Amino acid sequence: MAFPDLRPGVFWQHNPIYNELQFSPFHMTEANLGAYVEQLIRFRPSYLHGYPSALDVLAEYVLRHGLTARLPRLRAALLGSEGVTQGQRQRIERAFQTRAYSWYGHSERVVLAGECEQTGAYHHFPDYGILEIVDDQGNPCNREGERGEIVGTGLYNRCMPLIRYRTGDYATRLAPRCPCGRAWDRFTEVEGRWKQDMVFGRKGREFRSPP
Repeated sequence: MAFPDLRPGVFWQHNPIYNELQFSPFHMTEANLGAYVEQLIRFRPSYLHGYPSALDVLAEYVLRHGLTARLPRLRAALLGSEGVTQGQRQRIERAFQTRAYSWYGHSERVVLAGECEQTGAYHHFPDYGILEIVDDQGNPCNREGERGEIVGTGLYNRCMPLIRYRTGDYATRLAPRCPCGRAWDRFTEVEGRWKQDMVFGRKGREFRSPP
């Protein structure tokens, strides 16, 4: 997200429509991260919502400087738009002292899924689209443990619906029953079509988190 009209030294903007404070992921340098933390403390959000790689950069800074006790109490950290590693999840949860939830979705809007309160598996939302997982020959992967490509048919786009759209993402099928009580399609171990484990700065600098 680009913020073109900010004052020098300001890397955030308030969105009054959603009452949220939006931070630039492109200025997360060691010199600037202290200001990010101070703004977070002043704003006192209930949730954090962002790229796992960007929140992980902030979490690593918080842990390294012992700032966890100063942070506001959060209800959850919501991680989206990227895959999340176990190391990233653990750092974010430790730094912000809250549960991190991840969800799966994409701009084509054919499949949407999210983690529940009990496990780290993804529950597919059946009213959003129709989920299929197929192998490389197009055969359905319907048994638990089978792995294949995520194929989706969206139910929200009435102008140009995508039918059996091949996402290029791969996942492992799980049994639908879950301790949380939901019985929707479930999957795990998502491997995205875009493989990137870092944030790139405006001038091409890489911000890579430790494993």
